[in-house]
Amino acid sequence: MKSLLLLTLAFLLGSCAMQKKTNAPEPKIISYQSSSCFGNCAEQQLTINKKRKMNYVGIKNVDNVGNFNATLSEEDYNKLLLMFDATQFSQMESTYFSSLKDIQKITISAENKSVSFHERNATKDLKLIAEELNRIIAKSVWTE
Repeated sequence: MKSLLLLTLAFLLGSCAMQKKTNAPEPKIISYQSSSCFGNCAEQQLTINKKRKMNYVGIKNVDNVGNFNATLSEEDYNKLLLMFDATQFSQMESTYFSSLKDIQKITISAENKSVSFHERNATKDLKLIAEELNRIIAKSVWTE
């Protein structure tokens, strides 16, 4: 009888711990890529894995040209995950393009969803995510 009580208690405590985990945003692999244009558009790539390890490739018209690595703080990573959830990124259309040809193309991906866009045609939510990713790029301490 005592062992049955202990087993039930262990099950209940375990299920409570699992419920707390499900409230947190699901970790995602996130990537950001911006292409060049005929002007001075930044050409860069950023990948953030589920362990918050970042790889940045600065190609053209950026402060750091080359391949760099850093670790994103847990706070910034969770903020980013919450932004993806709050904006319903997974439900967005795949493209938001204008008819202009000389304009920067930006692609943001999270897990199995990619959205490519020109900034002038992007939704407010897409612009906010792009701004946050650019803020992360600018404030991170990169190492080669």
